[in-house]
Amino acid sequence: MIRKKILISDTAPLYPPLWGGPKRIWGLFSNLTHKYDLMYVGVDTGQYELVKGIEAGENFLEKRFSMPESYYKYWLPIHERLFKDLSFDLYTYFFIDRAKHYVDALESQHADVIVCSHPWAWNTLKFRMDAPVIYDAHNCEYSLMCSLAEGNLFRPLLTRWTKKLEGDLCRRSKAILVCSEEDKQNFLDVYKLDPAKIHIVENGTDIPPLPALKERLESREELGFARQPLLLFVGAYYKPNIQAVDFIVNHLAKELPTCQFAIVGTVTNAFSDSQAPDNVNFVGILTDDYLAHYLRAADLALNPMSKGSGVNIKMLDYMAAGIPTVSTPFGCRGLDLKNKTHVVISDLDGFATAVWDTLSNPDLRVQMRKTGYAYVAEKFDWKILSKKVETVLQDLLSNR
Repeated sequence: MIRKKILISDTAPLYPPLWGGPKRIWGLFSNLTHKYDLMYVGVDTGQYELVKGIEAGENFLEKRFSMPESYYKYWLPIHERLFKDLSFDLYTYFFIDRAKHYVDALESQHADVIVCSHPWAWNTLKFRMDAPVIYDAHNCEYSLMCSLAEGNLFRPLLTRWTKKLEGDLCRRSKAILVCSEEDKQNFLDVYKLDPAKIHIVENGTDIPPLPALKERLESREELGFARQPLLLFVGAYYKPNIQAVDFIVNHLAKELPTCQFAIVGTVTNAFSDSQAPDNVNFVGILTDDYLAHYLRAADLALNPMSKGSGVNIKMLDYMAAGIPTVSTPFGCRGLDLKNKTHVVISDLDGFATAVWDTLSNPDLRVQMRKTGYAYVAEKFDWKILSKKVETVLQDLLSNR
């Protein structure tokens, strides 16, 4: 039997997956290699080599392209001057069809199904008529852009571009994957789509075994946090994450001076050590093995989010690692979590008190380790969610 080929596009590097977007793509599609051959085509703005072929997994190949020379020579200075308040690169959103080698790859790769992960590659892919298209919508990008571009002079233009691009992709797609019921309703309200083409495929996480107490204590000792409570935040360079870390640095850390805070991920690029109190550690990007140490060592995970879209993968990662978590109601969006059962839920005004009360209640933390872990293991394992994608693919291929 001839294996079908799935072409996946996005404007970021994929493997290893380091933040929400690549994690969703890898989590959903790497579990389908038993049946399909997968090709991912993406870009890396930090790479200067023309193309990098990566065997991300068996039957899963990634082609990663650098940006054109004009991007580094002309665009970056413009972006720094006019758009430095934005936490994303406008070139990879709206002008990626000027990156010739990336475009050539998308146009030349054979595919039985094309997956447009985010809408940004659609200006190139819309000319292909040889395969049905799935839009894997990590968010409703129009609604998210309205929030992310708030306060920017070019906000009306950015939101109009986003709505036009995403709307055209939604109408042309044979199927749309969304993260939650709320996102589905958002797409229906904004784009007036046929509900039958929208499929809810939630964000997920890998489900490792729960770490034993001995492992947690060893990680705390190794990282040097044996004597003080360790509070963890993990996030990418993204405006809602930056706002959450700003709250931790300028409010939470000062209200909880006896706690140590570890900020992990590219979100730390928005801050300098001089901005932080002594009890805040900007850890930066970690390998999976070293991140596992922090996940085991943490007494609590924090999610003081007040903006964004979609379901927070970090919430799922926290609970899958068995970390008791304190979150805002917004940080729990798209998840049916119960306060003081799965996580502790608090608004920002009472966040410090909620954190301290949770640290002071070891029985509650033990309970949440178990109930939070059981919740994500049952509902949000990537292996389970991938089966929903497989069903959508089978329907499309059988109807061709």
